[in-house]
Amino acid sequence: MNLYRFLFRVLLGQRLPITAGTLSVPGPKASLRIHRDQWGIPHIDAANDHDAWFGLGFCQGQDRAFQLEGILRVSRGTFAELVGRKGVPVDRLSRRVGFVRAAKKQWPVLSDDVKEIITAFAAGITAGITHGLPKKPHEFAILGGSPTPWTPLDVLAFVKLQSFMLPSNWDAELARLQIVVQDGPEALLALDPAARVVDFNPQNGIGVAQVIDALSEDVATFREFFPPGGGSNNWVIAPERTATDRPLVCNDPHLFPSLPPQWYLAHLRTPDWSLAGATFAGSPCFAAGFNGHLAWGVTAGLIDNTDLFLEQLGPDGRSVKRGDRFVPCEVHRETIRVKGGESIVEEVVETPRGPIISPALAGNWPALSLCAVWLDPLPVRGFISVMGVKTAAKFRSLFDQWPCLPLNVVYADTSGKTGYQMAGNAPRRKRGHGALPMPGWDDSFGWEGLIPFDQMPRTEQPAKGFFATANNAPPGHEHHSPLGIDWMDPYRHDAICEALGDRTGWTVADCQKLQTDQRSLPWREIRTVIMAAIESDNRFPSMVVDGLRVWNGELSSASYQAALVEVFLAEMSVRMARAKAPKSFEWMLGKTAWTPGINLFYLKRIGHLARLLLDQPPDWFKRSWRDEIADALALSLDNTIGFTWGQIHPLRPKSLLLGNIWPFKHIFNCGPIPFGGDADTINQGSVRPMKPIGETDNIAGMRMVVDVGHWPASRFVLAGGQSGNPLSPHYADLFEYWKRGDGVPMAWTPEEVTQAARQTLVLNPQ
Repeated sequence: MNLYRFLFRVLLGQRLPITAGTLSVPGPKASLRIHRDQWGIPHIDAANDHDAWFGLGFCQGQDRAFQLEGILRVSRGTFAELVGRKGVPVDRLSRRVGFVRAAKKQWPVLSDDVKEIITAFAAGITAGITHGLPKKPHEFAILGGSPTPWTPLDVLAFVKLQSFMLPSNWDAELARLQIVVQDGPEALLALDPAARVVDFNPQNGIGVAQVIDALSEDVATFREFFPPGGGSNNWVIAPERTATDRPLVCNDPHLFPSLPPQWYLAHLRTPDWSLAGATFAGSPCFAAGFNGHLAWGVTAGLIDNTDLFLEQLGPDGRSVKRGDRFVPCEVHRETIRVKGGESIVEEVVETPRGPIISPALAGNWPALSLCAVWLDPLPVRGFISVMGVKTAAKFRSLFDQWPCLPLNVVYADTSGKTGYQMAGNAPRRKRGHGALPMPGWDDSFGWEGLIPFDQMPRTEQPAKGFFATANNAPPGHEHHSPLGIDWMDPYRHDAICEALGDRTGWTVADCQKLQTDQRSLPWREIRTVIMAAIESDNRFPSMVVDGLRVWNGELSSASYQAALVEVFLAEMSVRMARAKAPKSFEWMLGKTAWTPGINLFYLKRIGHLARLLLDQPPDWFKRSWRDEIADALALSLDNTIGFTWGQIHPLRPKSLLLGNIWPFKHIFNCGPIPFGGDADTINQGSVRPMKPIGETDNIAGMRMVVDVGHWPASRFVLAGGQSGNPLSPHYADLFEYWKRGDGVPMAWTPEEVTQAARQTLVLNPQ
């Protein structure tokens, strides 16, 4: 324990949860037992379904109380009540989008069994926070205030918050619009050929740059406390390609490196079913795991289920143009309470397409409304109903009702069947491709229903004996797809498939090793171009030239070649974008007027850059491509000489609220550690083109490998630990396993759970 944590403990105490003995709490219908293993993973033994979900909520409430408070307040738009004026932009955007308003509309259409799960889980969170902790978490002692009770609507609102903030394309629409408005459609087509801007009239963008700049401040602050993530890998291997003749299911979702992690591990058991794996803190859904009959894992599907529309507000500010007239809108009056300040009243205008999320500026400015599948009142099933499912076919059918964050789901059952399903709903657009905001006043745009579930991408018993996804376009959707255009570059997917197809006899340990693979496939493509630029240039020492000549493209933390090439790719990305979009190029590289990394463009620039480096189209630069490449390499060498990739590319998991504040950053953060990889390696470690030297902001926060049918051989790990308490032994105890590519088992049978248990807490009805 460092000195800061020691003093922190002396001043505020450990505040550890109650994990042994007996407690009487309101909520459960019968007694239930919570066994915790040596890593703090709860194994919940309940007599009925209600109590199992209550127990999961209780454990999350105990272990992640302040993380859950942040989720609730961001979803509700009450963050400023906790942190003061700096939380106002967060609340403003939350109230405009209306996560809680949408949850209220959705609740009546949910089935009774889904309502029961959500209700029990929310009650469990509240009981865990209020009865499972001897004192309020440390963050409340620092900031003041008390934990807020959870309701079922908070669980639904969080799902909508995830759908808004995790990989989507509304932010890409904003970026494309800025490029078109500031530099013209030709600039966008040059930098993003898939955008197809044929339906956009530049006149629609008059004044929109100012609107986006105004919106950017709110979005930037929002993402400071709820950062975006991009990417994820998963794959399923059929029995004929494994060493055990059993399927393997592997998953490593990629998100911002936060402490505590977004993921929470747990195991539930009732007389009728068992379920183990990884949930999001704040959600009862096991997005990755197994139930004794089958296993599954997810990546972001990147379906375009969200569109922005340009709106013309009427003179009254409460109507929008439709054709040649103005139609009235629903207006919501929202009061934002501010700690230490006066309350702010915000009027939210809800158009026929969705809420206006941009500021309504004075004068004849446009506004931006948000239309999203996940804001519609649609039924939900999917992961919330996986408990007793026994077959792959039944599992796949659950996603007929999943109007949430789109996900690529791979799965396998104990009979040996394997498959893939795209989970999520996508709209049918009247016109356009969802690449740019369209005029809301023109009825020829907009949506006309959803694409049916049986038309969504799927694969059963893949012919190669394996199937992998890495946010790439689904098979058959690589070029033209009604589902969207904002897929990631295929490098991670291709690297996985190359490895899986190269051999048979795969084991759990083999898959864990593959999850940490740092091979650069782009290097294979561009190696010849780079070597041609430097071999005859005397600015490059022979040691550097010889080192690159023999380098295998491994982006390890110890590689100086990786440092040079990664900084070069970032520099060339900037030069390539600036040459065609001198006014707006930063938007193409993930930056807005307020913050870097606001859109996902920066995660998929390398594929386009590699093609340009190979083709070297004339007139892109004023000078020759060779001169531009050599100069970029020389500048990159100056910036990286004497450093390895890990030294200038560290990883520092941190607290989202206190991680940048002294002295709390020394208490709530861990690291930094040297880190390798980039956005296109299987082991995710993304690099921002505008700031390639600095901490990575995207990692595999959870890794899972499941041996289907032999569950004790499966392995899970978090880039941190189960607890959100910095003085808990489980705050970062899994991080050491994560760093070396290892994992821990999940006890499964009652006997295994009893043997693994280090503490047992009995909850009795009050």
